[in-house]
Amino acid sequence: MRRLTPFLVLAVLCASREAHALDGERRAQLGAGAAYGGEASALLFGGWAYGIKDSVDLRADLLGTLSPASSGATLALHLGGLWKWEVTQWVPYVGVGLGGRRDFAARRWDLLLVPAAGLDYLLNRETSFVIEYRPTITLTHERTLEHQALLGFEFRWGW
Repeated sequence: MRRLTPFLVLAVLCASREAHALDGERRAQLGAGAAYGGEASALLFGGWAYGIKDSVDLRADLLGTLSPASSGATLALHLGGLWKWEVTQWVPYVGVGLGGRRDFAARRWDLLLVPAAGLDYLLNRETSFVIEYRPTITLTHERTLEHQALLGFEFRWGW
C-alpha cells in the first residue's frame, strides 16, 4: 500500500484540476512549439489567441523557418480565427487566416492563405498539448502549397 500512496495522491490532485473544453470565453492563451514543413528542417512558432466566445478564438501566430536546402530563412505572421467543438478533454478545431511572410534569401514579401485543422489535448484548465496541420498557400509571386505539421504546448489564463 505504501508504494501506491504517492500515485493515489497524484491521481487525486489531477482529478481536482478537471479540464473543460469550452470554457474559453474571455480567456487568452499563449503557445509555442516546433514543427516540420517540407524542406524546412527547423520551424519554430509562437502564438496568441483570445476567446471571444466559448467556441470561437481570434488568433495571431509568428512562425520562423530555417532551411539548409535553400540556405534561407523566413519569418511569417498569421492572423485569423478558430472554431472549436465541445468535447471534454480532446478539442478538435478548424481555422483560417491571412498572413505575410518575409523570405530573407529571396528578399521579398509573400501574402499567405493559412487554413488550419488541429486537436488540443487539455491537461487541465490552464495547459494543453497541440497538434495542428496547416496547408499554407502562397498567393503572391509563385503560387505554392506548403504542408506544415505543428506540435506545441499552450498555457491559458483569464477571468
